[in-house]
Parts: sequence; structure tokens; C-alpha cells
Amino acid sequence: MRLRGHASNVGTEITLEQCQGKEFRLIFQKVYSIISHQLTTPDLKGIKGFIFYGESGVGKTLMAKMLARQLSVPLLFVDSTTVARKHYGDSEQLIAKLFEEATHNRALLLFDDVEALFLDRTNESSEGWNSGMNNVLFHQLDNMDTSKCSVIMTTNLVSFLDKALRDRLYPIEFPIPSMDALLAVAHLRCKDLKINPEGIEKTIRSAPDSFRSIRTVDMLVFEQYVSQIEIRALDQRGNVTLA
Repeated sequence: MRLRGHASNVGTEITLEQCQGKEFRLIFQKVYSIISHQLTTPDLKGIKGFIFYGESGVGKTLMAKMLARQLSVPLLFVDSTTVARKHYGDSEQLIAKLFEEATHNRALLLFDDVEALFLDRTNESSEGWNSGMNNVLFHQLDNMDTSKCSVIMTTNLVSFLDKALRDRLYPIEFPIPSMDALLAVAHLRCKDLKINPEGIEKTIRSAPDSFRSIRTVDMLVFEQYVSQIEIRALDQRGNVTLA
């Protein structure tokens, strides 16, 4: 796990207005309003947290980072490799410590790619340690004070999660970004990198099925950026040789 600093130090510096379209902003406002209300209402047992689900690269983790930034609270980031431990009982103890630390710091507790941890106990891939972790997690969720902590879990495979977990948290689906949203992100990235977006926009429009997420747009922009650096370097080497 790693406790990242207050919101201004978390993730890329992207404002809400610059984010990927109307759908993203509506989800942000909804979740922000709920968490903000709960963090300012003492001794509240409100919504324990949220399951952000949808395809890879549609902004689930980015949303958690932006929420922490806008709420001015720390983000306690947890991935599956952090929690899954070899020895019996280690993972359960770590989960309890995570909730303790998040509550102490009034933090957002983010479990990323959570399908690797909290599998449905009826799933044939589920093992004994999954059930033990699930039970500890349920206990922590049932007893948490939502004025001191909120939980966010991200997954590409929501149906794999334990039903008891899905019943405890508020599920929110992240849709595939619209073409307008993807183009807006492309233009933003190009502006940051000082490259011309015209060719990138043309590529995205000509192959929409290849660009269904923010991540694929980012990679396209970065590839163009690297290509331009390489061309510039070759030109400079050529000029040096000629001189």
C-alpha cells in the first residue's frame, strides 16, 4: 500500500472541466457530493463506498484520484499484490490495518483491480484465503464510520466479485467515452506535449473501434510525441554531420 499525499499531490493535474466528457463529470459530481456530505457529518453510517466498474482505461482510477484532490483528503492506494500474502492470516491483518490507517487519516481507501482479491465465494477459482479476506473486509465495512473514511474499488469484472460485497457498496458503471470526449482528451494531451492534434484526430475518427478508452488515446498521442522527438533528433544529427 502507499498513502499518497493530499489531493494536490495525487495523479496527473487534470481539472474536472478537462476530463473525458459529460458522463464522467456527472459521475464525479454524484460521488463527490455523497462523500463530501458524509465526511462532514459526524458519526454517520452512510454509504460505505463505491464499486467503479467498466472496461479498462475508461477513467475509474483517475476518478478516485480526482475525488481525493477535490476533497483535499489523502488517497490510500492498494493493489492486489499488496494485499495477497502467502501466510495464512497476513492478508486479513493487513486489511484491518488499511481501514485503521484510512480512518485515522480521513482518507479515501482505493482498492484497484479488486477482482483479483475479493472473488465470489461460489466461484470455482476462489480459494480459502479469498473467503477469509472477504469476511474481514465485510466486518470492516459493516463497522466503518463514513464520516472518517470512504472506500472505492475498481474492477473490469464486476460479476466476479462476491455478491455480499456488491450488496454493501454502491456500484457505478463507467461507460465507454464518446467520440467527442476522446477527441477532447486527445486535444488536451497534444496541448500539454506541444504537438499538432490534427493527424491524431484524423486517426481516431478513421478507426473508432480501435479507440474506445482514454488509455488508447493516450498511447496514440505518446507515440506521435516520441516519433516527433526521434525525427527532430535525426535532423539535428544530420545538421551536425553536415557542419
